[in-house]
Amino acid sequence: MADRTTQSNPKANMLTHTFGERGLATYVVMEEQREVYLMRVEWP
Repeated sequence: MADRTTQSNPKANMLTHTFGERGLATYVVMEEQREVYLMRVEWP
């Protein structure tokens, strides 16, 4: 199975975004539908 995360494939549809000191959001971009789905937020 291909890795769909940002680090190994910058053009992937599953992306991560860091925020604050240790926050991490994982989301999926559906370009054709012009939609974004927030999959997970980690904020200790």
